[in-house]
Amino acid sequence: MIKKTEKRQEETPLYKPCINEADVRSDGVCRIYFKIYVQTKRVMLKTNIFVSPDNWDIKERRVKPSDSLYDDKNLMLNETRMKIHNIFKKYHLQGKSITPDQLKMEYDNPSTDLDFYRWVFKQIELRKDLNKSTLVLHVSIFKKLQIFKKELSFSEIDFNFINNYERYLKSKMKNNQNTVHKNLKTIKTYLNQAIKMGIIEINPFERFQLKRGKTIKVALSIEELERIIKYYHSNYVNPKHKKLLTYFLFSCFTGLRISDVKRVSYDMIINDTLTLTPLKTKDSSGMEVNIPLNQSALNLIKGNLSGKLFKTYCDQMSNKSLKEVIDLLEIKKDISFHSGRHTFATIFLVKHPGDVATLKELMGHTNIEQTMEYVHIDEETKRERMKCFDGFL
Repeated sequence: MIKKTEKRQEETPLYKPCINEADVRSDGVCRIYFKIYVQTKRVMLKTNIFVSPDNWDIKERRVKPSDSLYDDKNLMLNETRMKIHNIFKKYHLQGKSITPDQLKMEYDNPSTDLDFYRWVFKQIELRKDLNKSTLVLHVSIFKKLQIFKKELSFSEIDFNFINNYERYLKSKMKNNQNTVHKNLKTIKTYLNQAIKMGIIEINPFERFQLKRGKTIKVALSIEELERIIKYYHSNYVNPKHKKLLTYFLFSCFTGLRISDVKRVSYDMIINDTLTLTPLKTKDSSGMEVNIPLNQSALNLIKGNLSGKLFKTYCDQMSNKSLKEVIDLLEIKKDISFHSGRHTFATIFLVKHPGDVATLKELMGHTNIEQTMEYVHIDEETKRERMKCFDGFL
């Protein structure tokens, strides 16, 4: 008994060229479209082939010989048909079902077959608006993506790909939510650039919600800061630590990020006031920040009158040296260089409770919500203020 061949689960769609006679141009011709049904939805793909309705063979779906360019136009139709066929073939070989939107994107943007990695690493190389440490971070983010998928074209980056990569970062790479957010946000930024360059039309992140975890702002207490200062002034301080603490303490007394501490120079200081545009917000808000330098900050920079304020280590070495100091002084906190900024904000509000407006200006925040994150009272202050109820009983 002859066994019937099983019907394929998904039939290859028919690519039918057609014209819309109601859409005739003033010169008497109309555009040829390819009509395709994908997931029961009709998709109309435009061609750049035009024909008079009288020269269109409705039954054969070809240009009639009565058109003087019928050979060329029919050849172009065959090439377009093959182009559409290759799009479906590519998805079939990847084991993926194409959606109507993906078909349109692939058809309208043949460049989506471009090597994404080759393009993105070139874009990073060309960027002049980012500092070196940020560029290094961006390279590492995309090298991590390469571990997940060694070869990647633009057309493969869709909602499911992003969703799967997010799960990979959490489960396999053990990244926390904020690290995942940073990785995906960076990828989204470069895809937006690809849209501006006309490589793709839609960012697959449009339907994907980026989730940020709650950031724990780790700051030094006044007592811990004083302990570090005592070590800084001691006779037994390690010279490497002394160099690091000079600019870390400056961050604690001014609230500057490490990216700004590394580039701040004496020509930015007039009448003991430091004026600069923070590097992080230079391209977004461009807001200038004026910081009157307190005596503690001034004491760290006295003696030098020109050039950059500090000779600094790279970010990685700065954090490594700072961790050595924290461990040496037995401070049981996960302190990074950015903790200097948090320390400044926290101690400012301890000394000036409720003065969020001034702190906002000093920190260079663009909205008050950013500053409000620092409005917290440490355990020591809570215990002290609860003593107001002592003596009632």
